[in-house]
Amino acid sequence: MKQALIAKIEKIMNDNSTEKRFLSFENFLFLLSKIYCAGLKLRTGLYKFHIIKKRKLPCYVISVGNIITGGTGKTPMTLYLVTLIEKFGYKTVIITRGYKGKYKEANTIVSNGSKLLLNVEEAGDEAIMMAEKLKIPVIVGKNRYRAGMLAIKKFNPDVIILDDAFQHIALERNLNLLLCDYKNPFGNFELLPRGRLREPVTAVERSDAIIFTRTEKQDKPDHEMFLSKSIFYSYHLPYIAEFIHCTSEDISFKKRYFLFSAISDNSNFRKTCKTMGMTIAGFVEFTDHHWYTKRDLNNIYENFKKTKSDCLVTTEKDYVKIKGIISDQFPLIVIGVKIEFKRKSQEKFEGFIKACLHGHLKVDL
Repeated sequence: MKQALIAKIEKIMNDNSTEKRFLSFENFLFLLSKIYCAGLKLRTGLYKFHIIKKRKLPCYVISVGNIITGGTGKTPMTLYLVTLIEKFGYKTVIITRGYKGKYKEANTIVSNGSKLLLNVEEAGDEAIMMAEKLKIPVIVGKNRYRAGMLAIKKFNPDVIILDDAFQHIALERNLNLLLCDYKNPFGNFELLPRGRLREPVTAVERSDAIIFTRTEKQDKPDHEMFLSKSIFYSYHLPYIAEFIHCTSEDISFKKRYFLFSAISDNSNFRKTCKTMGMTIAGFVEFTDHHWYTKRDLNNIYENFKKTKSDCLVTTEKDYVKIKGIISDQFPLIVIGVKIEFKRKSQEKFEGFIKACLHGHLKVDL
């Protein structure tokens, strides 16, 4: 019942039609979006007129975020940015909300840079994935200022990177990076829950730079509001992160693959696997950040056998949640995604980040 309701709402959120039938569920969600919008305007006004004051951390702060719900590549972009800044010689710490993590303290260290201090249930899937891939401290916390002060006290970073923090206006940042899906930057232009917008499109003006993700051949933004911004073009590059009980020889056009995932856009995962040459025999989809139960996995195993598939396939974000409970009887391929920039944009982006950091920090570039 719950899954069916979520699926119905997501279908409406992605619907571009403007028709609003009287007393329809769509109209009910539209009404809720207007209430949500009023709350956003009140909150923005309180900060704008300094009724509520923003807080500032005593170090350089970069925010990576988006304006719509769903996967625009925030986590891969955070990983890319950390690697770039570390290459420049700066110490970094990642702060993330740790969505759906069950950590008990208000702000908690996931990793100290050398070892994990929380498990995936405590920290959340994305926090653990970042901590495992990067040997730098990662902290989870809903109060980004307090999490930042904890980072400064424990690790003394040069740069703090806020993952998924575009809407967290309570904290000042030196650089505000906004990620937009090139093909669908604003969804159906409706606010939650009628659409996918987290806030009105005018919020784009708070950004210091726009990073288009999933770009193709054309390099011209479709919206005039982008023209005054620094704009960069990136794309998602899928790769095989791990082979579990199988080898690279198990990738074959003749084999059949059974997919399962719990990410914001499962359809994109399907497209990615097709692009990699996989013949998809079946696919079990869950909502974003879903916690797998034994029943879920048993269902996946049964469907895997029914479809006479040769190999299971999932995402890196899903794999961190099932490492300890997935059966070792089935071969599994784990697909990861990297952010790559188009050649001219890569040089331009690296120069942009270098220029932003230069003069604020002591390390010479």
